[in-house]
Amino acid sequence: MKFLKFAALSLVFCTFTASTSFAHLSRAETELERRTRILYDAQAGDAKAQYEYVAIFLPIYAQDRAGSIKALNWYKKSAAQGYAPAKVKIGDMYAAGRNRYDGSGIEKDMQKACIWYWGAAQQGLAEAEFKTGKCSHSGDGSRQNYATARDWYHKAMRQGFWEAAEALAIMAEKGDGQQPQHTNAYYFYRIAMTS
Repeated sequence: MKFLKFAALSLVFCTFTASTSFAHLSRAETELERRTRILYDAQAGDAKAQYEYVAIFLPIYAQDRAGSIKALNWYKKSAAQGYAPAKVKIGDMYAAGRNRYDGSGIEKDMQKACIWYWGAAQQGLAEAEFKTGKCSHSGDGSRQNYATARDWYHKAMRQGFWEAAEALAIMAEKGDGQQPQHTNAYYFYRIAMTS
């Protein structure tokens, strides 16, 4: 009787162990299939797949300048088809410059970064609207214009990009382009903190 209980428990344990081990293998195969599909679709010209391709292989590309240029070129292929997230990534690469890619990346160029952010913001991408607002707010890469910055921040905030609410609060508190408005600053800080 003890032997049967032991055999039954061993069978359950082995079945459980085998099923979890094979489940892990099937997930790995699924990931491999996904990556293969993305590579195939990217080479076929699919904008989203081109964007995702860089996300998968960026750690490899980021090791040297040539790899960073290759990543930038894949993003540009995606952006040329109107894929807004790719435009933001291009802007990020130009904004970060060499510092982001271990000293071997793209030259920092805030003017190019702001142009790419603006292109994606025109398509209504909240992150791009926020970053376009930052360009106008700081004047780094574009002409400083507080009213334009406020407009872009409001657009991003309306889409739920709550960092824009914090930026609006800071602008209201400092009085950037207007008299300090502490009531508005409080309002925007509350929105930023509750979200």
